[in-house]
Amino acid sequence: MDFPPKAMTRLFLQTAFLALAAGCTIVHHGPGGSAENASAQKAAANEEFDAKAFVKANWAAKVEPPLVQEAVDLREITAALKQDPAVAEKKYGRRKEETALWNFIVKGREVVKAVDTASAAGTLELAAPDGAGGNVRVQIGPVIMSSAVRDVVPSINFGDFTNQLDFANISKELNFYVRDNVVAGLKGKDLVGKHLSFVGVFAEDGSGQVLVTPVKVSVEP
Repeated sequence: MDFPPKAMTRLFLQTAFLALAAGCTIVHHGPGGSAENASAQKAAANEEFDAKAFVKANWAAKVEPPLVQEAVDLREITAALKQDPAVAEKKYGRRKEETALWNFIVKGREVVKAVDTASAAGTLELAAPDGAGGNVRVQIGPVIMSSAVRDVVPSINFGDFTNQLDFANISKELNFYVRDNVVAGLKGKDLVGKHLSFVGVFAEDGSGQVLVTPVKVSVEP
Protein backbone atom coordinates (compact mmCIF):
# COMPACT_ATOMS: atom_id res chain seq x y z
CA MET A 1 0.00 0.00 0.00
CA ASP A 2 1.31 3.44 -0.90
CA PHE A 3 1.05 6.24 1.70
CA PRO A 4 0.67 9.92 0.79
CA PRO A 5 3.82 11.98 1.51
CA LYS A 6 2.21 13.83 4.45
CA ALA A 7 1.07 10.57 6.03
CA MET A 8 4.54 9.10 5.62
CA THR A 9 6.09 12.14 7.33
CA ARG A 10 3.61 11.99 10.21
CA LEU A 11 4.21 8.24 10.67
CA PHE A 12 7.97 8.75 10.66
CA LEU A 13 7.77 11.48 13.32
CA GLN A 14 5.49 9.41 15.56
CA THR A 15 7.81 6.39 15.32
CA ALA A 16 10.85 8.53 16.12
CA PHE A 17 9.11 10.10 19.12
CA LEU A 18 8.11 6.71 20.56
CA ALA A 19 11.62 5.36 20.13
CA LEU A 20 13.09 8.41 21.83
CA ALA A 21 10.62 8.20 24.73
CA ALA A 22 11.36 4.52 25.26
CA GLY A 23 15.04 5.25 25.72
CA CYS A 24 14.63 8.13 28.14
CA THR A 25 14.43 8.23 31.93
CA ILE A 26 12.01 10.68 33.44
CA VAL A 27 13.54 12.75 36.26
CA HIS A 28 11.19 14.28 38.81
CA HIS A 29 12.76 17.47 40.05
CA GLY A 30 12.64 18.51 43.69
CA PRO A 31 11.58 21.91 44.98
CA GLY A 32 14.75 23.43 43.54
CA GLY A 33 13.68 22.42 40.07
CA SER A 34 16.90 20.70 38.97
CA ALA A 35 18.11 17.17 38.42
CA GLU A 36 21.11 17.96 40.62
CA ASN A 37 18.82 18.91 43.49
CA ALA A 38 16.83 15.69 43.09
CA SER A 39 20.04 13.67 43.25
CA ALA A 40 21.15 15.52 46.37
CA GLN A 41 17.83 14.79 48.07
CA LYS A 42 18.12 11.11 47.21
CA ALA A 43 21.64 10.95 48.61
CA ALA A 44 20.53 12.67 51.82
CA ALA A 45 17.64 10.23 52.23
CA ASN A 46 19.99 7.28 51.90
CA GLU A 47 22.56 8.67 54.34
CA GLU A 48 22.80 6.67 57.56
CA PHE A 49 21.16 8.42 60.50
CA ASP A 50 23.51 9.22 63.41
CA ALA A 51 21.38 8.85 66.53
CA LYS A 52 24.29 9.54 68.88
CA ALA A 53 25.04 12.87 67.20
CA PHE A 54 21.34 13.72 67.25
CA VAL A 55 21.07 13.17 71.01
CA LYS A 56 24.29 15.06 71.74
CA ALA A 57 23.14 18.02 69.64
CA ASN A 58 19.66 18.18 71.17
CA TRP A 59 20.02 17.18 74.83
CA ALA A 60 20.85 20.60 76.28
CA ALA A 61 18.22 22.48 74.29
CA LYS A 62 15.37 20.08 73.52
CA VAL A 63 15.56 17.11 75.88
CA GLU A 64 16.44 18.17 79.42
CA PRO A 65 14.83 21.68 79.59
CA PRO A 66 11.21 20.72 78.78
CA LEU A 67 11.35 17.79 81.18
CA VAL A 68 12.75 19.94 84.00
CA GLN A 69 10.07 22.53 83.31
CA GLU A 70 7.15 20.10 83.19
CA ALA A 71 8.12 17.69 85.99
CA VAL A 72 5.59 17.11 88.77
CA ASP A 73 6.49 16.04 92.30
CA LEU A 74 6.90 12.28 92.53
CA ARG A 75 4.72 12.02 95.64
CA GLU A 76 1.88 13.85 93.93
CA ILE A 77 2.02 11.52 90.92
CA THR A 78 2.18 8.27 92.91
CA ALA A 79 -0.61 9.37 95.25
CA ALA A 80 -2.80 10.23 92.26
CA LEU A 81 -2.09 6.86 90.65
CA LYS A 82 -3.07 5.06 93.84
CA GLN A 83 -6.30 7.03 94.20
CA ASP A 84 -7.52 6.77 90.59
CA PRO A 85 -5.15 5.53 87.87
CA ALA A 86 -7.41 6.52 84.97
CA VAL A 87 -7.74 10.10 86.18
CA ALA A 88 -4.02 10.34 86.95
CA GLU A 89 -3.10 9.04 83.52
CA LYS A 90 -5.20 11.64 81.76
CA LYS A 91 -4.01 14.47 83.99
CA TYR A 92 -0.29 13.72 84.24
CA GLY A 93 0.48 10.99 81.71
CA ARG A 94 2.18 11.32 78.36
CA ARG A 95 2.16 8.92 75.44
CA LYS A 96 2.42 9.25 71.68
CA GLU A 97 0.30 6.25 70.68
CA GLU A 98 -3.01 5.00 72.01
CA THR A 99 -1.62 1.53 72.72
CA ALA A 100 1.61 2.71 74.38
CA LEU A 101 2.34 2.82 78.11
CA TRP A 102 1.63 6.00 80.01
CA ASN A 103 4.78 7.92 80.97
CA PHE A 104 5.16 10.42 83.80
CA ILE A 105 7.68 13.23 84.21
CA VAL A 106 8.62 13.52 87.88
CA LYS A 107 10.93 15.35 90.24
CA GLY A 108 11.80 14.91 93.88
CA ARG A 109 14.29 15.04 96.72
CA GLU A 110 14.36 11.74 98.56
CA VAL A 111 16.71 9.76 100.79
CA VAL A 112 18.63 6.90 99.17
CA LYS A 113 17.62 3.74 101.01
CA ALA A 114 19.78 1.21 99.17
CA VAL A 115 22.13 0.84 96.23
CA ASP A 116 21.67 -2.23 94.04
CA THR A 117 24.53 -2.98 91.66
CA ALA A 118 24.20 -6.78 91.72
CA SER A 119 23.14 -6.67 88.08
CA ALA A 120 24.19 -4.44 85.20
CA ALA A 121 20.83 -2.68 85.49
CA GLY A 122 21.85 -0.91 88.69
CA THR A 123 19.42 1.20 90.69
CA LEU A 124 19.08 3.41 93.73
CA GLU A 125 16.11 2.57 95.95
CA LEU A 126 14.50 5.61 97.49
CA ALA A 127 12.92 5.77 100.93
CA ALA A 128 9.87 7.47 99.52
CA PRO A 129 6.21 6.60 99.87
CA ASP A 130 5.34 5.54 96.34
CA GLY A 131 1.59 5.30 96.77
CA ALA A 132 1.47 2.64 94.04
CA GLY A 133 2.16 -0.46 96.08
CA GLY A 134 5.77 -1.03 95.01
CA ASN A 135 9.11 0.63 95.51
CA VAL A 136 10.69 3.66 93.88
CA ARG A 137 14.01 3.16 92.15
CA VAL A 138 16.23 5.41 90.04
CA GLN A 139 18.27 3.81 87.29
CA ILE A 140 22.05 4.25 87.46
CA GLY A 141 23.12 1.55 84.98
CA PRO A 142 25.35 0.81 83.29
CA VAL A 143 22.33 -0.77 81.60
CA ILE A 144 19.53 1.78 81.37
CA MET A 145 16.17 0.30 80.37
CA SER A 146 12.96 1.89 79.09
CA SER A 147 12.13 4.21 76.20
CA ALA A 148 10.30 6.63 78.49
CA VAL A 149 12.64 9.58 77.93
CA ARG A 150 12.22 9.44 74.17
CA ASP A 151 8.49 8.97 74.49
CA VAL A 152 7.87 12.15 76.51
CA VAL A 153 10.16 14.62 74.73
CA PRO A 154 7.84 16.86 72.67
CA SER A 155 10.33 17.39 69.84
CA ILE A 156 10.96 13.67 69.20
CA ASN A 157 8.21 12.02 67.16
CA PHE A 158 8.18 8.86 65.05
CA GLY A 159 6.99 10.68 61.93
CA ASP A 160 10.12 12.84 61.91
CA PHE A 161 12.40 9.88 61.20
CA THR A 162 12.96 7.78 58.10
CA ASN A 163 12.21 4.42 59.67
CA GLN A 164 11.49 2.53 62.88
CA LEU A 165 15.14 1.59 63.38
CA ASP A 166 16.21 5.24 63.56
CA PHE A 167 13.46 5.91 66.10
CA ALA A 168 14.58 2.92 68.19
CA ASN A 169 18.19 4.09 68.05
CA ILE A 170 17.15 7.45 69.49
CA SER A 171 15.88 5.67 72.62
CA LYS A 172 19.08 3.64 72.90
CA GLU A 173 21.33 6.69 72.57
CA LEU A 174 19.27 8.69 75.06
CA ASN A 175 19.84 5.91 77.60
CA PHE A 176 23.55 5.87 76.77
CA TYR A 177 23.65 9.63 77.34
CA VAL A 178 22.01 9.19 80.74
CA ARG A 179 24.58 6.54 81.62
CA ASP A 180 27.59 8.54 80.46
CA ASN A 181 26.58 12.05 81.48
CA VAL A 182 23.72 12.12 83.99
CA VAL A 183 24.54 9.32 86.46
CA ALA A 184 28.25 8.74 85.77
CA GLY A 185 29.20 10.99 88.71
CA LEU A 186 27.32 8.74 91.16
CA LYS A 187 29.61 5.76 90.67
CA GLY A 188 31.74 4.78 93.63
CA LYS A 189 30.06 7.16 96.06
CA ASP A 190 28.51 6.15 99.37
CA LEU A 191 24.96 7.21 98.63
CA VAL A 192 22.94 5.43 101.30
CA GLY A 193 21.38 7.98 103.63
CA LYS A 194 22.08 10.87 101.25
CA HIS A 195 19.41 12.98 99.59
CA LEU A 196 19.01 12.50 95.86
CA SER A 197 17.46 15.39 93.95
CA PHE A 198 16.27 14.29 90.56
CA VAL A 199 14.17 14.92 87.49
CA GLY A 200 13.22 11.90 85.45
CA VAL A 201 10.63 9.81 83.69
CA PHE A 202 8.94 6.52 84.42
CA ALA A 203 6.49 4.33 82.53
CA GLU A 204 3.47 2.82 84.26
CA ASP A 205 3.89 -0.83 83.29
CA GLY A 206 1.41 -2.41 85.68
CA SER A 207 4.08 -3.86 87.98
CA GLY A 208 3.27 -1.49 90.82
CA GLN A 209 6.89 -0.31 90.85
CA VAL A 210 8.29 3.05 89.84
CA LEU A 211 11.50 2.85 87.82
CA VAL A 212 12.74 6.35 87.09
CA THR A 213 15.12 7.11 84.25
CA PRO A 214 16.81 10.32 85.42
CA VAL A 215 17.67 13.23 83.17
CA LYS A 216 19.11 15.36 85.98
CA VAL A 217 20.47 14.34 89.40
CA SER A 218 22.43 15.76 92.30
CA VAL A 219 23.40 14.38 95.72
CA GLU A 220 23.20 16.29 98.98
CA PRO A 221 23.82 15.34 102.64
